[in-house]
This record gives sequence, structure tokens and C-alpha cells, in this order.
Amino acid sequence: MRKIELLALVLTIILVPITQDDIYLIGQVATAEAGNQCILGQRYVIDTILNRVDRDKFPDNVYDVVNSPNQYTKARPKPSDDMLKIVQEEVEDRLNSDVVFFQRAGYFDGTEPVTKIQDHYFSGLLE
Repeated sequence: MRKIELLALVLTIILVPITQDDIYLIGQVATAEAGNQCILGQRYVIDTILNRVDRDKFPDNVYDVVNSPNQYTKARPKPSDDMLKIVQEEVEDRLNSDVVFFQRAGYFDGTEPVTKIQDHYFSGLLE
């Protein structure tokens, strides 16, 4: 990531507050998408949501990101206290600021592969 992009990302993180309702919604989505995955995989799924909020190519709020068509599951199970804690930790200190996509079937075409964690392939935007 170039310095100017990193600065823009930091400013966006500061200027786009994540509310307790957002944390709960992210926890619901992470539970549905990655509840059966390791904590690292759960953190990366959470990061895809937070990173999208921070990018110009995606909606600028959690609700619109997770409800974008064909992106995240519409299932909204109750998140555990542990999941909500993980979300809060990622909001405060994100593990990965590059991942914006994940799926089980391999890396999306036209994206930058980042890593595979258990069942999920994570990727970012091509520079």
C-alpha cells in the first residue's frame, strides 16, 4: 500500500466511527460466515467488512457493506460474547488492512490473492 493510500485509510478509519450496532451486525455476519472457522479466519472475515467500509469502491458504512447484493450471507445468528470481543479488537487494531473478498472456491478472478485460512480464500483489490 502506498503512503498516500495508507494515510487516506487512516483518516477514513478515524472519520468513520463504528457503532455498537455495527459491532453487533459484524458479529452476526462473522458468526454466519466463519463461526466454524479458527479465530484467525474469523478475524479476516471481519476485516473484509471493515476494509470495505474504508474503501471508495464500496459503501461507506457497515450496514450497506454487509447487505450489498450477493456479498455476505443474509443469515443473522446471535453472535457469542467471544465473537463480539473479536470484532471490537479488530475495530481497534485491524489484523489485515488488505483483504476485501473471501470465498470457499478459491481466489476471485481479478483480485490479489492474500492467503487461505481453513476453508476460505482471502484476497484484496488489484493495485
